[in-house]
Amino acid sequence: MSASLALFAEPNWLDTASVDVWPAAGHTPQMLWPEDRGWVLATEIDWDFTIVAGSRGLIDAVLEDPRLEAFAIVDSDDLTWSGDPVNRPEQD
Repeated sequence: MSASLALFAEPNWLDTASVDVWPAAGHTPQMLWPEDRGWVLATEIDWDFTIVAGSRGLIDAVLEDPRLEAFAIVDSDDLTWSGDPVNRPEQD
């Protein structure tokens, strides 16, 4: 699928985008990136995370945006539910 970035900025984008959804509720693209491959956004159905990769400026802007719950990761970080440093499940 190809779409403009402006489409994804609209709150009702899933209603207007031509995304093949099965089942219909709650499915979104797993990866988004521009034609120049300057950044990528990846969400996997089994993750509790969405990964954003790009320039240092982009990452700093994401980390500094108070509307987002964001933190920097490295390739060895745990991307499971128990690896979430903000919403870590209670330990028994």
